[in-house]
Amino acid sequence: MKKNNEVSIKTINIHDQLVWLVDFYRKPGDGVVSMCRIIAGQLNLSGSKETKWTWNYVHQVLNNKMIPSPKFVRTVFRLYSRECKKENIEFEQIVVVAPKGFIEKNSVVNVESKKCANPKCRLFFIPTNPVQKYCSIACKRDFNRRKSCQ
Repeated sequence: MKKNNEVSIKTINIHDQLVWLVDFYRKPGDGVVSMCRIIAGQLNLSGSKETKWTWNYVHQVLNNKMIPSPKFVRTVFRLYSRECKKENIEFEQIVVVAPKGFIEKNSVVNVESKKCANPKCRLFFIPTNPVQKYCSIACKRDFNRRKSCQ
């Protein structure tokens, strides 16, 4: 149940960000298809090389006809963060625990936190790599050790 709420909240946020991007890239006389093609092109430039978004995919997500993939959500957020002025993004101040000297005071973090894949660990962490699953090497070793014993 909690997972569905998280997905719907992300979908609402991504829809708002797509609407903002449409307004940002819109030129007088642009139709819906050409507008979605422009946004798809920008997403393809800022995303990975193996994933190409079509105007139709952007159009379906924009009209709430399709739930966007997690990769699409990340790519839209990346483009939105890059194009949007700092004042337009909603920021919140939170407490982050980090090794001394890793994060400067008043730093902005533009990455979503992840829950550690080790079921025994309850930590959320900022991944240094998009495919990182565990909060630390020790946590990964602990999980693999437990898995091999079963």
